[in-house]
Amino acid sequence: MDALALRRFWSAHFPDVPPLGWRLRAALPERWLRIHSLPGGTRYAEGEAERAEVLRRVNACCDELFAGGGRVAIILPVWVDAAPRCAGDLARLDPRVAWTEDDDGVARRLYAATFAWRRGILDETFGDVADDKLRAVLVGLADAAVVAPYDGGVDLFAASAVERDRLAARFAQWRSQRPDGL
Repeated sequence: MDALALRRFWSAHFPDVPPLGWRLRAALPERWLRIHSLPGGTRYAEGEAERAEVLRRVNACCDELFAGGGRVAIILPVWVDAAPRCAGDLARLDPRVAWTEDDDGVARRLYAATFAWRRGILDETFGDVADDKLRAVLVGLADAAVVAPYDGGVDLFAASAVERDRLAARFAQWRSQRPDGL
């Protein structure tokens, strides 16, 4: 999928919302579910066991949303004046596409790649996100379900409110207990 096709896909499914997790939360609250990376809402992993748990949870979320090895696009927003910090995983993904988008007066270059989802394919990228070194948004090209990991958890945007409720039950032990999902 080239840059224009990916931009058109995104705009068709998320009009007027850039591929940024916090903006999606505001635009799609009925489809949003927050998952914690670690027990008790601990934000950062301390040690290899916790690091493995972070990766286990984000991969489980992706497995649920992108079941069957569906095609996925990963989008990495980078501020235009910053150098791209693409994790090593992304270097293996082709084709890479890029476009520039302005959001609230902040220009971002969006780097993207499409690939077939499989567990573990983005572990280095997910680790960089968990360490707050990188931002990423993954979108399923079949149903526009979104996984937006961040340092502390994963924001999921299911294809529908019904699907969000199924995911909430599936991941009940990892969810935020606050009514607003935070």
